[in-house]
Formats: sequence, structure tokens, C-alpha cells
Amino acid sequence: MAEISSKLSIGILGPGAIGGMLAALLWKDGHDVTCIGKKTSVAKIKKYGISLDSQLYGNFIAKPNSVEILNKHVDVLFISVKAPFMNDALKRINIDSVKSGMIIPLLNGLGYSKNIRDRLGNIVAIGTIGDVEVTRNIDQIICHMSSSRPKIEIASNFDIANTELEKLSNILNSAGFSTSVIDSEEKVIWNKLVRLNAIASLTSAYQRTIGEVRTNARLNKRLNEIVEEGVLVASHEGIIIDPKEVINQINALPSSLKTSMQRDIMSKRPSEFESITGGVMRLAESYGIPIPAHKCIYNLISKKIFNL
Repeated sequence: MAEISSKLSIGILGPGAIGGMLAALLWKDGHDVTCIGKKTSVAKIKKYGISLDSQLYGNFIAKPNSVEILNKHVDVLFISVKAPFMNDALKRINIDSVKSGMIIPLLNGLGYSKNIRDRLGNIVAIGTIGDVEVTRNIDQIICHMSSSRPKIEIASNFDIANTELEKLSNILNSAGFSTSVIDSEEKVIWNKLVRLNAIASLTSAYQRTIGEVRTNARLNKRLNEIVEEGVLVASHEGIIIDPKEVINQINALPSSLKTSMQRDIMSKRPSEFESITGGVMRLAESYGIPIPAHKCIYNLISKKIFNL
């Protein structure tokens, strides 16, 4: 793997809301950014660029490169597609283009890392991005609603030296993110997943904002149950998380917050339901852990998706 330098050639697989924001900020910071996506997305970026509307970063139009298939070398490939689309999206990457770089998936949930390594090789660091509310509106503008820097955590158990991850962390910080290198991939995943699983599952099951969930006694009780079950599953993965700290994080979220999974389910689009709620539930079952709250929520969301 080539050493990380100060200015990079960066690929963004999946230039949606998160990927588009990532591409815009890295482009603005002077990096050679290439977005990889479907024909319609590629054409729009080539014609109009990526418009970012953010109280934190300002409003500007980024002009990254855009291709349907990545054939040129990149130093770093970020994977920012959602889990249901990942396997098809990986076919857009020529393996030679990432052989001497590093791959950073920013997916939610469980069960994706083996497929990425099997398809693209072992130069992988698992990443998450949190503390961010961002959508792409009907006019294709990336709307960043959060008032703080998005928080990125990255770790690689085997493949990439921490010295290289620290260099990448500095580059992401310079572009406007708050980035940390963590000591294990499992910790990166569960640091976000316990919280995300709770808020995404509850907002999706009841189609309420997180504020409405918190102020409803019955739903807030279920929220706490989901957090406690998630913490228990994480402990079987060797990750110790304080449920009170997770609840404090959730209580600090804006009352109006809706989750991406909630919006996808409401709009009848493919969602991360099976990798988030379903992923935690299946892992719990493999350990023989009783998770009644998860099973209840899983069934409620399934009914919304399949009109049962």
C-alpha cells in the first residue's frame, strides 16, 4: 500500500447524501475526488456538480469527477452506499484501481465487511460516520442540517497500519470532519450501532421523530429496552458500552430528527432494516441471547415494509 500524502486521489462509491457531502468537502479541500455511481447520478454531477447547503460549511457547488466505472487508481476509496445496494455497487470498481490504496466502508449495521474484502481485497479499514443529519432534496441539493462536525471513526484489525490511518484522519479533519482512529473494527461498529439501532428502529417502527419517541412514556421505555439489548449483544462481541451513556447521547439529539431508515421505509424504498435491526437480532439469536424488544420492533417494521 502506498503511503498517504497530503493531497489524495479519492473515490466515493455512492454519491448520495453522505457520499455527496464527503465528496464536496474533500473536493473543496483540494483533493482529486471521483464519484462512482449510476448513469443518471454521474450525468447530473457532470452537468451540475454537487450543491452543498450547510449552516456549518456554507453553500457551494463542488465539481468532482464522476464515472460509472472506476478504472483509475485512487489512494482511498470510500464506500457510502446503503447495504441493500452494496454488492451491485462493488461491481463498479475495477480491482486494479484500489490495489495499492485503502478502502473505507462507511456502512451501517452488520454483515458487509466480508463481502467487501472478498471482492476488493484486504486493504480495508472499517469506518462509521455519525452525529450528522444530511439529506438530498428533490432539487438534488445536499442539505446538511447538523450544527457540529460529522464524527468519523476508523479502525483496521489486520490490513492497514495505524500510522496510515492517523494520516488519513488528519486529512479528514482538515476537510471539516471530526475523525478518530479506534483500536478495533468491532468497537467502531458498536460505538455507533447500539445508538443507531435504537433510534432507527424506534423511529421506523412508529414513524415518529426521536423527540416524539423520547416524550412518549411507552415508546421511551421500548427505546431503553432496545439500547439495553444492543449493549448485551455488543458485550458478547467483546465491546463494553454503558447504556446510560447511549441514552444520554440519544437525549442530546434534536427533537425533530428523523432517521434515514425511517424515511426510506416511509417512502417504500429499500432500507438498512435488515443490516441494522435484523443484523443485531440475528447476531443475538446466534449467541442465544433473549431479545424480546427487538423481536417486537422487527415485526412492527416488517409489517410496514410488506403491508402485512
